[in-house]
Formats: sequence, C-alpha cells, structure tokens
Amino acid sequence: MWRRLRDQQQHALGTPFSLLISDADSSWQVQGVVPLSIVIINTKTPVRMVATKLVNNSSLLSIEIISGFSVVQLSSTTAAFGVAVGSFGGKLSNFVAPASPDVRFFVKAPSNAVFNALIEDLSHGETVQMRAPALLLFDKPNSGNITKRVDGIFSLVNFFGPFDIDMIVGGSLVKVAAGGSHATLKFP
Repeated sequence: MWRRLRDQQQHALGTPFSLLISDADSSWQVQGVVPLSIVIINTKTPVRMVATKLVNNSSLLSIEIISGFSVVQLSSTTAAFGVAVGSFGGKLSNFVAPASPDVRFFVKAPSNAVFNALIEDLSHGETVQMRAPALLLFDKPNSGNITKRVDGIFSLVNFFGPFDIDMIVGGSLVKVAAGGSHATLKFP
C-alpha cells in the first residue's frame, strides 16, 4: 500500500507540506514538497494521515491512497494552509508513538523516473515499484532492533538520469548512494 501526495496544477509543483502518518504500530512526521510518493514497508493497518499545506495560496494538495492498483481514497484541499485527511484499513482513533527505530530511504531522481526497490531486514522483505521522488518508511525493522542489519536495494526501471538515495536512521543520514542506476545501502 502506498500513498502519493500530488499537486495537479503544474504551476504549483513544489508546494510545501507537513504530513503526519501513522499505521497501527508507528507514526512518522514528514516535511516535503509535492509530488512525493510515500510507502510504509511492513505496514500494519489501519493507516491514518493528515497533510497540511505550508503556503497561503490556492494550490491543490491531494492525498491519494493506493492499495495494489486501486485508488481507495482521495482527499484534496485548495484552501490556504489547508488540510487533507486520509485513512485506510479501518479506524485508527489516535496517532501512535513515533517509529522506533525510524528508518527511511529517500529516493531523488528526475520526476519521470520509475524504480524498483527491495527493502529488507533479517526476517522480512518487501519489493515495491515507485515513481521518484519517493520516501520509503520501514516500520519496526528486525522487530525494533536497530543493531541488526537493514538493506535497501534499488534499480531504475527507466533511465531518465541517475538517482540519489539517502538512508536515514533516527533522523541522521547514515548512508548515501549517488549517481548511477543501481544502488545497495546497508546499515549497520
């Protein structure tokens, strides 16, 4: 299941937003600009999110929740400093505690770049195909034990230019892969 924050007005690409997203186990605070694809690896439903525009204009901010190949919810706002709210998989009455450990992969590439990723720990792995830019959030890798290995293996499907990938653990940048069309990041 993944989400894409998007802005459908070409002149408003780059609209800044703040997002609070939570599944049944963890929550994440994300600052970004549209468009941005976000996926939770090892997600536990239900999922709830609130996106807030950080600008005083009428640009369109949309949350699009996708499960498989189907859009299951769409929420939008054009209000100044507007809010878009979405959920999936049942009711999550409260946002849960922040992810611990907080493991993220941020993929930057030309906007039409599509990539495959395998994100795994010692007992669980998931593959995704996404469009850049993208943020992959790994929920409770190794059952919350950050001293055990976490891997991200990435390949561009279409080469519109090289990609860069940042691996962020606990808010600190721990690994970087820059340039090229294939990358593997491992921590620790």
